[in-house]
Amino acid sequence: MFFRLFSTCFLLSASLVQADRSLKERIYNGNDVPVDSYPWFARPLDGDGDWDGCGASLISADYVLTAAHCFFDSNGSFSKTLASYEIGALCPDSNNNCGQNMETIGVESLILHPNYDYETDNNDFAIAKLSSSSTVTPVNIDNGSYSPNYSSGKELWSIGFGEQEDGTDATILQHVALKYDPDCANDHSDGAITENMMCAADGIRDTCQGDSGGPLYDVANNVLVGVTSWGDGCGNVTAPAGVYARISAQLDWIKGIVCTGSNQPSWCSDSSCEDSPLRMKVYIPSLDANKMKSCTWAANSPGYRCTLEGVSSHCPVACGRACGDSTMRFKLIKPDGTKKNRNCSFVARLNTAERCSWTGVADTCRSTCA
Repeated sequence: MFFRLFSTCFLLSASLVQADRSLKERIYNGNDVPVDSYPWFARPLDGDGDWDGCGASLISADYVLTAAHCFFDSNGSFSKTLASYEIGALCPDSNNNCGQNMETIGVESLILHPNYDYETDNNDFAIAKLSSSSTVTPVNIDNGSYSPNYSSGKELWSIGFGEQEDGTDATILQHVALKYDPDCANDHSDGAITENMMCAADGIRDTCQGDSGGPLYDVANNVLVGVTSWGDGCGNVTAPAGVYARISAQLDWIKGIVCTGSNQPSWCSDSSCEDSPLRMKVYIPSLDANKMKSCTWAANSPGYRCTLEGVSSHCPVACGRACGDSTMRFKLIKPDGTKKNRNCSFVARLNTAERCSWTGVADTCRSTCA
């Protein structure tokens, strides 16, 4: 497959695309994002260190997903690349980013979807390769199990910076709850909505200038399902629903880029990788104590909890990491009901096949039991 690859040495200044449609780049009637809600949100910077006018999502330690149209001018010509991303940006112009961890990492290269159409915004995807790996927990992406099965009204969240409904720039990351609209093709012109798109809206709650390339996120399932693309106006209750690039439709293209080399996230695997159902022994610095916790606990605040020692190995899906053996001690349940704190070395040491058949062990010692 042919990819358009651009070096970051070309740091050109240009306005964002202003085609016949009004791009969806700004949060309308949203709210301030609480600390550690979306640590994987990425804010692009230009060569001068200024915000580049779009949003993005960290989808692996080495790659960021955004919208292709962010890199084209009003004539439909490729016009700029990026200098860096602020991974974990929450209020980046403050002294401490509102208490949330943030990493600024350079961009090594940019890959646009080979079939991106500037006129229609079909296949509105771009992937940036970072110059060094991020330590932030990336977001999981839709593997085809989510957005294709949504019912009308499913709650999804759009996230981004930019002007708000009062015309001022947001200094704190904003988010807004929207409702999935599976029938939006009926409201747009014939052929405007393709299989690579999906729609979401909720009256005056909307996205607009400043949010393009940012996430459409399924909070309930902890999965990124779309990329903010285009729409008709901002917060206009009479306009059709806003349009987002549907990630599941281009999963193979995304995997073809991201799922190479090291630092592969869990969704790269074709196997049925699962978080361990067994409780793990976690050292929690704020308590200066070890506690028995589950992967549900980790998933409730992955931005912090997945950084605790060993948690990402025990909960690779919740933490967006590659599957392998858990490095944690966990509560093993023997067939007779006896419970012991053990690790995967114990499973591998003796009677491995039998021990792998015990409750939850195969989904905990994934490599040993493969």
